[in-house]
Amino acid sequence: GVNNRNLQTFEVDLQNSVRLKTLFSQKNIFVAESGIKNQNDLNYLKKNNLIKDLKKAYTQGVILSGVSAGASCWFDWALSDSLGKGLKPLKGIGLLKGSISPHASIKRRMLEFKKQIFKKKLPPGISIDDGVAVLFVDGIPIDLYCSRKNHTAYLVDNNKKIDLKNYIKK
Repeated sequence: GVNNRNLQTFEVDLQNSVRLKTLFSQKNIFVAESGIKNQNDLNYLKKNNLIKDLKKAYTQGVILSGVSAGASCWFDWALSDSLGKGLKPLKGIGLLKGSISPHASIKRRMLEFKKQIFKKKLPPGISIDDGVAVLFVDGIPIDLYCSRKNHTAYLVDNNKKIDLKNYIKK
C-alpha cells in the first residue's frame, strides 16, 4: 500500500500514488488510499485510474481501511461535510453497498443521516460513532471494534436505527 502522507510534514500528496504506480507491474496489486478526504480526492483518483486498482484489491481480498472520510469513500454514498457548508450526500466508489455517516456520536450528524435516508437522498446504511471500527467481509458487517465506552455503530433505514452489535449476533 501507498502512504500519501509525508511522514516528516504530515502533508498529503495524492500525486505520490500516481508517481509510484508507474513502478509496479500490472501483476501487482496496487493500493493507494491514504489521504482520501473529499470529492476532489475521489475525482483525482478516478481520473488517474486508481479507483480501478482499489476495486481489484478489494475483490482479491486485500484489507482496505479508513477513518472518517477515508472510511466513507468505500461506500456507494456518504453523508459528508467535505463539499462545503453543511452535511450533504457524497458519492463514494461503491465497494460497499448503501451509505455511511461517520461521527454518529455527534447528534446533528445522526439526525441529518436519518433525514437524508427518509427523504431518499441517501440509501439505508451504517452510522459509525467516533472510536468505532466495523469489519466487512464480502460487503457484510461481521464484527465491531470499539475503543470508547458506550460508542457503537448502527444500521439505519427509513423506520429504525439498530445497534450493529445486535444485527451481527443474529
